[in-house]
Amino acid sequence: MGDEPACRIAIFALVKELAHSSMLLRGLAHLQLRGIAAHKKKTFYSLVSPYLADLACFAASTLIISPVPLHELCRLLGLTPRDFFLQTLQHTLPSFTVQQQDIVLARIAEQVGSNVTTLLVKNAAAVLAQTFLSKDSEKIFAFVQHEVEKGSGKKVEAQSIVHSCLLLLVCELVSLLGDTELLEGREAVHALEKVQRVAASAVTTRSARTIHISKFLQPHLLGIVTHLSELLHDVRGKKSMQDKILVLKSLGSFVKIVGEAIHPVAQQVMAMLQSVMFIDDLSEAAVKAWNKFVHALAPRDLGPHVGPISAILVTSWYQLSPDAQKSATQTLEFCIIDNKHAVRQHLGKVVDLEGIPQLARASRTLAAIRQTWTRQEYLDGLLRRCTGGNIAMTRQSLLELKKYITARDYEFLNSVAAGDVFDPVIARIIDALVSATLFDGEDAESIHLLAFEILGIVGALDPDRFDSQPRDALFVMIHNFEDQDEGFKFACHLIQELLVPAFRSTGDPRFQTSVGYALQELSKYCGFVAEVDSLSVHNVVRARWDGLSQAAQETTTPFLGAKFVVQTKPQADISLPIYPSQSSYREWLQTWVAHLITRVSSEPARLVFSACRGAVRGNDARVALHLLPHLVLHVLIGGTEDDCSWIRAEIVAVLEDVVDRSSESRKDRRVFSAQTTFSLLDHLNTWVRCARQHEARAETRKQRRSTTSTALKNRIVAVDSVLSAIDRDLMAKAAFQCQAYARALMNLEQQVTDRRDAGLTTDSWLRDYYERMHEIYSLVDEPDGMEGIATLIVSPSMEMQIRQHESTGKWTAAQSCWEVKLQRAPDELNLHLGLLRCLRNLGHYDTLRTHIQGILTRNPDWRDHLVSLQLESAWIVGAWDEVERGLSSAPAHLPETAVSRMLLSVRSKDEPSIQAAFAAARLELGAPISTSNRGSYRQSYNALMGLHAVHELQLVHGSSSTAHLLEVTSPTGQELQRRFDSLLPTFRIQETALNMRRTFLELRIARESRGTVATDSPSMQTIGQTWLLTAKIARKAGHHQTAYSAILQAQQHQTSFAFVQNCKLVKENGETLRALEELTAELNRLQDVVERRTSDDAGVSLNDYDRRQLSKAMVLRARWMPETARFGYNDISKQFTAAIASESAYFHYGFYQDDYFKSLAGSADAWSWNIRTVQNYAKSLEYGSKYIYQTMPRMLTLWLDHAEDPTINMKAYHKMHGAMQLAQHRIAVYKWLTAFPQIVSRVDHKNDMAFKVLNTIMRNVITGYPHQGLWAFMSVWNSNHTLRRKRGDSLLRNMMNRDAEMKQLIAVSSSMAKELLKLCDLDVQAIPNPSLKSHIPGLAKLMTTSPKLILPFQDSLTPTMPPRGLDGASHQPFPPDLPTIIGFEDEVEVMKSLAKPRRLTIIASNGQRYMMMAKPKDDLRKDARLMDFNTIINKLLKKNSDSRRRQLHIRTYSVITLNEECGLIQWVPNVMPVRHILEKLYKAQGKQIYPPDVLLLYGRLKDLVNMSDVDAIDAFKVKLLDAYKPVLHEWFIDTFPDPSAWLASRLAFSRTCAVMSIIGAMLGLGDRHSENILLDTVSGDLIHVDFNCLFDKGKLLEQAEKVPFRLTHNIVDALGVTGVEGVFRTTCEIVMELLRDYNDCLMNVLDAFVHDPLVEWEDEKKRRDRMAHRQRQGQAQHLRSSSVMEEDVKRVAKQAMENIAMRLSGRLPPNQTIISPADQVAALISAASAPVNLCRMFYGWAPHL
Repeated sequence: MGDEPACRIAIFALVKELAHSSMLLRGLAHLQLRGIAAHKKKTFYSLVSPYLADLACFAASTLIISPVPLHELCRLLGLTPRDFFLQTLQHTLPSFTVQQQDIVLARIAEQVGSNVTTLLVKNAAAVLAQTFLSKDSEKIFAFVQHEVEKGSGKKVEAQSIVHSCLLLLVCELVSLLGDTELLEGREAVHALEKVQRVAASAVTTRSARTIHISKFLQPHLLGIVTHLSELLHDVRGKKSMQDKILVLKSLGSFVKIVGEAIHPVAQQVMAMLQSVMFIDDLSEAAVKAWNKFVHALAPRDLGPHVGPISAILVTSWYQLSPDAQKSATQTLEFCIIDNKHAVRQHLGKVVDLEGIPQLARASRTLAAIRQTWTRQEYLDGLLRRCTGGNIAMTRQSLLELKKYITARDYEFLNSVAAGDVFDPVIARIIDALVSATLFDGEDAESIHLLAFEILGIVGALDPDRFDSQPRDALFVMIHNFEDQDEGFKFACHLIQELLVPAFRSTGDPRFQTSVGYALQELSKYCGFVAEVDSLSVHNVVRARWDGLSQAAQETTTPFLGAKFVVQTKPQADISLPIYPSQSSYREWLQTWVAHLITRVSSEPARLVFSACRGAVRGNDARVALHLLPHLVLHVLIGGTEDDCSWIRAEIVAVLEDVVDRSSESRKDRRVFSAQTTFSLLDHLNTWVRCARQHEARAETRKQRRSTTSTALKNRIVAVDSVLSAIDRDLMAKAAFQCQAYARALMNLEQQVTDRRDAGLTTDSWLRDYYERMHEIYSLVDEPDGMEGIATLIVSPSMEMQIRQHESTGKWTAAQSCWEVKLQRAPDELNLHLGLLRCLRNLGHYDTLRTHIQGILTRNPDWRDHLVSLQLESAWIVGAWDEVERGLSSAPAHLPETAVSRMLLSVRSKDEPSIQAAFAAARLELGAPISTSNRGSYRQSYNALMGLHAVHELQLVHGSSSTAHLLEVTSPTGQELQRRFDSLLPTFRIQETALNMRRTFLELRIARESRGTVATDSPSMQTIGQTWLLTAKIARKAGHHQTAYSAILQAQQHQTSFAFVQNCKLVKENGETLRALEELTAELNRLQDVVERRTSDDAGVSLNDYDRRQLSKAMVLRARWMPETARFGYNDISKQFTAAIASESAYFHYGFYQDDYFKSLAGSADAWSWNIRTVQNYAKSLEYGSKYIYQTMPRMLTLWLDHAEDPTINMKAYHKMHGAMQLAQHRIAVYKWLTAFPQIVSRVDHKNDMAFKVLNTIMRNVITGYPHQGLWAFMSVWNSNHTLRRKRGDSLLRNMMNRDAEMKQLIAVSSSMAKELLKLCDLDVQAIPNPSLKSHIPGLAKLMTTSPKLILPFQDSLTPTMPPRGLDGASHQPFPPDLPTIIGFEDEVEVMKSLAKPRRLTIIASNGQRYMMMAKPKDDLRKDARLMDFNTIINKLLKKNSDSRRRQLHIRTYSVITLNEECGLIQWVPNVMPVRHILEKLYKAQGKQIYPPDVLLLYGRLKDLVNMSDVDAIDAFKVKLLDAYKPVLHEWFIDTFPDPSAWLASRLAFSRTCAVMSIIGAMLGLGDRHSENILLDTVSGDLIHVDFNCLFDKGKLLEQAEKVPFRLTHNIVDALGVTGVEGVFRTTCEIVMELLRDYNDCLMNVLDAFVHDPLVEWEDEKKRRDRMAHRQRQGQAQHLRSSSVMEEDVKRVAKQAMENIAMRLSGRLPPNQTIISPADQVAALISAASAPVNLCRMFYGWAPHL
């Protein structure tokens, strides 16, 4: 009975016997049928279901004779006759209708309790389909018409019968287009033509039938495709594979008939075909249907589908049959080769085709086109594909990304993920990969695995070296659907951001249908119709449609005018709150959203939300999750008080469950529910903020108090009342349990602030809250915050001390604390875990293992809590038997379990199991990334470290040998070095990586060797090198004990140059002489060994790695020698000279020479000592760029100052000049760019020899980087100083004569400068509203010429240096596609400030608009130089690990000087002056910031005669500070309602404030009133503007400034509850130390001020001359030469520089005592915040704010 046809024959024969009159035969047939079913292990129903149609017809035909066969068959099936016929009506009715057997039809109707007419009407589609397929269709149709009329008792038109079921009828016939029994579907086509004729009541000629049938089908495309999809996915009953193949064939035929018109439903066809591609029995039919599909589309419509088709076909390639592969090849060649011009712009979406021989032609065509793309263009397309939503596309794109970044020994990663700052493309790659880990749905695991693997390949990158991608802004409905336009925008938002992505990515036909219905209804709500692009559609609707993306339009188009209807069941009664009664997170979310939809009050909102009701349910929760905050907000605003109460109750129920330790809810349910609740609360807070801003704007516009504004106020109160009713302490505890630490901290701080302001705090209450905040800061790895909290607690608890020790790496101290606690409570598990963590971090793994064994002996039930540490310690020491034993009882979900299995598999040498273990480990270790919030790279860093380790094991596993593996001469060594250098530079992170690396290496060595490995073997030395790295990072982190242990380990492995780290450790302990002696002894010993050459070859030679290490050691010795004061210049120089040439050697030798020169100040031959400084700095720059910001400015200063010295030693100068002549040729041009402002400032240099070289350097820079060079050079050729202008003109004319392209660019630049100067000089008093076209027509005309100039912004003008090891002339310091200026908006806004600056809007080539301010009558050179200075500071902050980890920076902006009086300033977007913020906050309290009594008090304070300091301070505190309590912290809460954004913005504010405070204090920056300090509303950064009051100018004002920077009580308030302690003070100290370290470098940068003196210094010189003149009353006056005048001006400038140098070095007047950076910071903070200083400040400075 195995043969299916034979089985069918037997079953039919036996069923027929059921009609036999003999009971015996019927009984035998009955038994036989049951026996066949039993044999096949099926029920009888399952056995006969494939033949049910024929059996039903047989049973129905016997009814005329006898009902027995029917009853016997139904008995076997377990059905009643009625149910049997109801299930088979679609088969029996058409069959007997075609046969026109009215008696049988009557019997069937009788069995189901109906009449023939009703049955025919209800099943009209199936009946008419068979009718029109028959040859005698007219006669049969007449029969049907007669039966219908007979039952209805009235005449029925044929057309009305067809129209009653037209769509279903067409669908039935289309599904038969591929039926081979119907002559390849031709009969079905003829049937469709008949239907068309009847439906239209028209007869057409045969020649036009194909066209007419296509047009006839077009209105039904969506319904037909949906019907076919439902057949394929068994929505309309279970279908066999043969039936589904028929459906796919029918689809192909249908597409061919419809032709180009199939385009509107192309997305649905694509989704249908993709869903069956991986079903073996259907794939061939699907591929062939795809081939017909692409051929049917018009070339113009093919492009968007080429990428997904290529991805799906490539993904399934090796599962396809040869015939299917041939068809797939034809499909792709048709798309890529035959239509390459039509789809060219979409070829970036095509996946990699290499590796498939059959696709070689298509692959070559694609490769030829892609060769014309830049790297950025290729990566843009690739990363978009990685996040496109299509699973096949995402998978193939991730594979392509993996291939790209690993090509040529990771060349790409070495270029973009190395150095102090990573390439911006890294942020986009990370964002794409993290997004891929969030992919949900079918086969999501394969996507996650690939994303995890690539994240591991990239490595656990330091998040402080790249900027994360910005998150999408939330959509907030301010007016709750009362603003119709806002409602339309919200519907469009749902279509584009929610429904279209959901529709395109799902493979669930039911869910797709629900989403399709939502698209239909929302399109209808928005006014979109089928002819939405036609002129008959209103412009507003068409603009709304045009606002949708192309993908959204393509997906939505089929639903325009569609008439889908969904049946919704009434919601069952539910108890409120809902959360306790639901068992899973998804059920709770979907039930709550469904219930909220029933509570929607307004009609527009009901239309929108009800449309999505069906899409809320199902396995995909994204729709419910997206709608929840909008629904809650709507119900809170428009619902009843009861609605508000139960919403609050729902939120509280979730939060209470999270903090309830006895809760029986699953952890994932509690965490996901809480995260959703937190997101909901964030949305509500955001709405409140936006609503208040809207209300404030309305008041600003002086709108009358209207009903609308009153309603908005009431709504704000309603929402705010619900938010405030939720207990903050409950919120903080719940957030802490969910690891939402920023939210917990925010709630705790608000409680502390509120209760402290109200005077309701007690010491014990505050202490408890401070302890909790301290713990949170430790968990978010924010030691500065911990330090700040620690200052608030007089006597810290033991727990607090432990956290403090652990955060600073004092593990021995922490261990002691844990041991003390354990003595008191030896049975506390957490105390043991704390002690074990200390032992792990100290590297005491043997002790750790012993302790664990002791604990488990006493408490075996603690095993699950200790197994992680047990496994880790076992594999670290190589106790593999213990690892295997631990695994036997370890929970499967632990990361350590996955790592242990992976390590054991590597030991097994079974390659398949090794690869499987790698995959399993990645899935387990990467899981936290998938569950964390998007963009939380930093929060997922531990998981990333796990993936980082897996890839390193794979690298070690795949290497040919471990000998010299870590040396940078090997590709693997280079990659391992890059990976280590790119880690977050904390000891814990780096040591974790090194520990794993050692484990991997030892595993590999054990596998390579069969016996004991010699300790001096290359392989063991490789392990020793990792110990040296540990020693280095531990020493730098201050963990000296750990460093010493690591050095001992390295020495045990006989690692070369281990002595260097040991000597450094000795020196850091204060024994410089001993360190130098030990270093010298080791170097001498090593050199003796190297130089020894005996007959037995006992000598050794050094490889490249060892030679480099030897050079570093020799340089180190030379650097230490001056510190002992025991060696002379010659001895030290000899040691430097002996070192092998390198950037470091030349830099340090030059630095020593420079330092030695300073000690000889005043000596006649002092300048001669600096020849080697210049030579060595030039050599250092030739070798690399690590020290460029120290060497380049200093080298230029020494050379050019030497050339201007009147006492010049010509012989010495000629040597220096020769060195600079060589340098101008050998140093890469882009390196000169870093000091180009300094170079340009010396354009009027008096020494002709020096100027000649200087001129060459400027020419080379402008030639190499003309766009950047010309913007910087504009101030020269437009200068008011004759010599500067002449030299600038001469240089540019010379360049124009040499190069035609350069001539054009210079001409455009010159014209641009002239036109911008005209704008600056425009008389805005006479022309208050200037227009560029009318008043500066040359600027608009200039935009019609070429070439275009780049935007003169910081990103475009500041060069980037290459990563270490990639330095060279080929480096590109700027991105290849910088935006250029292509136009200006005509309107120019004249600002209201005194100088009347003009704001103009630039239109850039990237489609963006940027604003700049043209400022007249202001010498912007000071601002420009300060921006150059701040840019250097930013570079130095990025180089320093402490400042980089804290993301310290100064917000800079571009300043372009056009001449000494005019210039351009980049407009900084999204900022607000602090004064405006405070004015608004105080206004909300009913206070003015400058009422009359305040001004009167300031007048009294100014009068120093009538008021003592004590009285002034008292008046200032009582009358001003008490009246204006600090409020700036409220701005951060209102502006950043999301807690993560709040914490990030607060930290950004504190740090940017601290950085600029110290920089400003050092530079003598004054006039820091609250309008010159801005706050960024996006990041919280503090930004300073207007640097006119620089170089202590504030001290010369009529009311001299007393404070070094602004630190009023509002600024302190915004720093948080810790005030200036913690983050602010630590940042100040780090910046101050950095300024001390780079004192010389920074003074050299400021050197440009001396040689391009400011106008105000010239004015200052004239002022001094006038004063001197008055003192010389009656004396003869004499004329002074311009050169003498110039020298006097320079002396004024140098005096200002000397004051800065004094502060930078920490020297305090009057006795020049040098204080530590910390003491200097303390003094500055004290001076800035002292009431005695603040009360004496000018009232306009507003010290009370």
